[in-house]
Amino acid sequence: MSVLSAIIAVSTKRKADKMSANVYSIESLLVGQEYFSRSIRGKIVRAEKHPHAVWYENCDSYLVEIRPEIGYKNAYRTIAVKTSD
Repeated sequence: MSVLSAIIAVSTKRKADKMSANVYSIESLLVGQEYFSRSIRGKIVRAEKHPHAVWYENCDSYLVEIRPEIGYKNAYRTIAVKTSD
């Protein structure tokens, strides 16, 4: 191993040590998303784990608050988010 390749290997390792990943919660990823159904169309303004969880296979249920495009009264819906294959 030459000195140059050893320096490259060390500097690459140091850069890898400083790298970090952005961590997001499902709730934060849901907020701001568009919501479409037969009864309402709008934007999700708040999301939380459903207090009375609804069971869907391999999914978690979330209670979301939706600000409708038409009208002024926010609505609540339960959605399922797939968490495993």
